[in-house]
Amino acid sequence: MPLEDRLARMLTVTGSRRSSLRWGLGAAILGITTARPKATASAQTAAPSRIRVVHAGPELGTVEVLFNSAKVLDQFAYGTNSDWLEVNPGAIRITIHTDATGFDYVVFDAIAAVAAAEDYELILATPVIVPIPVDRSPLAEGRGRIRVIQTSVQVPAVDIAKQSGDVLIDHLEFGEISNWLDVPAGTFTLEVRVPDTGQVVATIPDVTVEAGIIYDIVVYGLPGSQVMPLTAAVLTDTPHAPMPNATPSAQVGEAAWVVRPMPPRHA
Repeated sequence: MPLEDRLARMLTVTGSRRSSLRWGLGAAILGITTARPKATASAQTAAPSRIRVVHAGPELGTVEVLFNSAKVLDQFAYGTNSDWLEVNPGAIRITIHTDATGFDYVVFDAIAAVAAAEDYELILATPVIVPIPVDRSPLAEGRGRIRVIQTSVQVPAVDIAKQSGDVLIDHLEFGEISNWLDVPAGTFTLEVRVPDTGQVVATIPDVTVEAGIIYDIVVYGLPGSQVMPLTAAVLTDTPHAPMPNATPSAQVGEAAWVVRPMPPRHA
């Protein structure tokens, strides 16, 4: 299916089973060059928020990441994720630079709202940037929390299953985020399968779920590639008590932004 058709199919939320990100196709680069957000990435507050960046976009190459014009990541390569980056809640201007023609080329520039004392995954997944909040609500005793984010544009849909076992999450398309699953503690292997055929296109071995820990599993890469194979990043977080009067974090992760096309590389 052409990329444009895939994106058009994801313009609405597809029900309670999972979230489909709402793609801002007409706002690849938002008109915010005159914006003056008051928050700064380096300032400390009584209730700071955190952002973790995941580079899951093979076409982007090495990039720089800026929050409110301050560089927070340099030489940030595909297949890596950052430590937690502390930010003030409020308006955060996110800018992504890449070296496409011998100089820093802006591929992304937009403002995101960040709630106080919340954590967010910022996933660089060409052709989009995906900002999603982490559900850090308390867990039941002996349980962990897992969800899967499908960010490989070359895989139209996948099932996530236990190795040689039942499907846990079915037909997860590019840009979709599964519902959270609260699961008992333990160690297991996950398979990424093609729906209908059951073909295993990637294995996520030795996923150890600890009680009281939250897990984001980001599926990314190129199926069949030896250099950038389809794989997954397993990211962890911890729960906290709800913050009084905090902005509902679900409002923040409902949109993704399209990356600005890069100019052709010259030999």
